[in-house]
Amino acid sequence: FADKMPAARTAAVEAVKAYVAAMNPWAAGLVLPALLHEIKTAGKWQVKTGSIVVLNQLVASAPTQIAKLTPEIVPVLSEAIWDTKADVKKAARDSLEKVTALVSNKDIERFIPALIKALINPVEEVPNTITLLSATTFVSEVDSPTLSLMVPLLSRGLSEKLTATKRKVAVIIDNMAKLVDSAVTVRPFIPKLLPGLIKVETAMGDPEARSVVARAIATLRQVGEVP
Repeated sequence: FADKMPAARTAAVEAVKAYVAAMNPWAAGLVLPALLHEIKTAGKWQVKTGSIVVLNQLVASAPTQIAKLTPEIVPVLSEAIWDTKADVKKAARDSLEKVTALVSNKDIERFIPALIKALINPVEEVPNTITLLSATTFVSEVDSPTLSLMVPLLSRGLSEKLTATKRKVAVIIDNMAKLVDSAVTVRPFIPKLLPGLIKVETAMGDPEARSVVARAIATLRQVGEVP
């Protein structure tokens, strides 16, 4: 992927793309860790962009399997969009759009562009996106792909300065947690939300807002079956 000759680089990427396109889709989970490792740690930017190209092929040829693996993919791509190399940034952003398109939750489908914006530009976009989502009534089942997209935003929202924003985050968490189908689905995300909620509850002065946060904590613990 990082050969000095462009033709060799292209041939290598195309060969791996052809391999993953032809393999059994259920093998996606075996190939993915190697790709994510390279996107995170590769010293050569060409290895990162080549790995992202192969990941995009997996999205196309194994969408069902990749949808289930979005909790592993989204954090890595969210980090890659801050890469110092412009080629990596663009590739990661484009890939993030392809991966998040696999999220099938009807309640948040229309907010996916806003959620991606919030990952790319959190300082300006997080409060706006939280306001948008807090006005939404959630009725669809919340699965792992949905949580993988929502949790980074909600986690960031808990560290915002305004009490009103943190209260909105607690309302969203409370509503969404009630629609999770099992403890197994929500449990991987609890460490990213519960400590933040507890910290907010402890520091919050407004009694009404504090009670909303306490309710979200109770719901999250109940659904995740954690003490």
